[in-house]
Order: sequence, then structure tokens, then C-alpha cells
Amino acid sequence: MAISKHFLDAIDKELSDAQIARLQGNDGRTRVCARRAAGFAVAWLCTSRGQQVREADSLNLLKSIQTDESLPSDARDASTRLTARVTPDFKYPFPTDPLDDARVIVDYVKGVLG
Repeated sequence: MAISKHFLDAIDKELSDAQIARLQGNDGRTRVCARRAAGFAVAWLCTSRGQQVREADSLNLLKSIQTDESLPSDARDASTRLTARVTPDFKYPFPTDPLDDARVIVDYVKGVLG
């Protein structure tokens, strides 16, 4: 299905960009790309449910699943962490890795729709 390929390509690109940013020591860019990858996964999920989405709005897409009881708690928790503000010294405020958090959401959606 063309729509699946669209989302899979977008997710893979953002995860790859996140890895590159991490290797370059750019934590901020890593978080942004991880958030985008997860956002594309949520957009794919919402689209499959017949909902209209703005793919470019990762932050709101991620916030929209935080209370969605149809999703597993680890995906909802990962979404909460990915939408949290960084600390004043620009650090991720959780002991988890934002890239791992994105993968939790991506893996869930791929498992359901892939």
C-alpha cells in the first residue's frame, strides 16, 4: 500500500537522521528527529483509523495519544517523555533515551499496521 510506504520511508529517514545527529553529538537534533519519527508513526496510525492529520505536527500528534487507552502504556509514556520540555541546560529530563522512546511508538505502530 502506497500510504504505508510513505510513512515507513518518513519514519526510517527520521530515525536515520537521529542516529547521525547522535554520532555528531547533537542531542537537540537527535530529540527533534526522534520526535518526528514517532510523530509520523502516530500520523500513520491515525490515518489508518480514518482521522485527518497534519503530518508536520508531531508534537500535537504525540500529545494526542497520551490518554488513548487503546495504546499500550509504554507507548503513551514514551509519548509523554518525547513531548516534555528539555531542562534549562538543554538536557532530556528523563533517564530514558529519546531515540528509544521513539522506537517504542514506531515498533508498536509497525506491529499493528505493518
